[in-house]
Parts: sequence; structure tokens; C-alpha cells
Amino acid sequence: MTADPEVRDDLIVRKPDGEIAPQGISMSEHQSIERVVEGLKIAADGAVHMGASDPRSQHQWFVIATMLDRIRWTMATHGGLSDWGAFEHTQRPRVVGIGWKMGRKRYIDGIRGAASALRQVALCHRGDPAYLEVAVQLQNLEKKAHGIPKTAAWVPQP
Repeated sequence: MTADPEVRDDLIVRKPDGEIAPQGISMSEHQSIERVVEGLKIAADGAVHMGASDPRSQHQWFVIATMLDRIRWTMATHGGLSDWGAFEHTQRPRVVGIGWKMGRKRYIDGIRGAASALRQVALCHRGDPAYLEVAVQLQNLEKKAHGIPKTAAWVPQP
């Protein structure tokens, strides 16, 4: 216990010998790269659904989805995912998709997940600033995405 009554020592988990216990879940590099690939897949899917729900900006959203697919393919191949198998591009919805608002949410959530996983790869596993640069670029995409209106009256510039 600390001498200062304002500081709470019970928030720190300790081992029986008094040492601070490690917290969190350790994740391998392979799992981190899988998180990047899945996040980019979710973001591309959201972009396709936003394009399907607004004919005026359909082409731009499909270009963005294609760009995210290319980044996803690059991460999978350079990340050494041996079980990658056949790469499939994000497909356009055949029927009415999930709509603009849910597509926007998937787009933002996917980019956020991919960016955080890329930071983890860059800082914890590879120590490569190139991965960190891609994470920063994805964070910028996320910031721009928060400015997207929740209705389909906005045309993106890829």
C-alpha cells in the first residue's frame, strides 16, 4: 500500500510474490496480420454497400473498395499468410445491401481495426516504419470518414 491515501494500489494486479502480473493477451504476428486483413475486408465491404445504396457515388466507392482490397492482398502476401488461399475481391451486393448508414459504420469500424492492428505489427512485431506509415494513412481515412454524412448525399473523392 502506498503512503498517499489518494493513490489506489488495488488497481494493480500482483502475483503472490508481490511482482506486478502481466495483463492483456499476447498475440502473434500472424494473428495481428489476420486482424489487418479482416479489418480491410470489413471496410471494403462497407464501401461497396455505401456505393450500392447511392448511384451518384457508386463508382467512387467501388474504387475505394478496390484500393482496400489491394492493400489487403499486399498485407496478406507480405505478411506471410500461408493459408491465404485464393484471393477474392469484395463482391458487389446482388440485392439491396445493408444500406448507407450501416455501410458507413462497417467502413469506419474496419478501417479503425486495420489501423490498430497495423500499429501493433509495426511496433510489437516487425519494428518497420513502413507498417506504421500505412497505419497513419488508414487513420487519416478514418478521420475523413467521420466527416461523411450519415445519408447518401455525399460524393467521395478517392
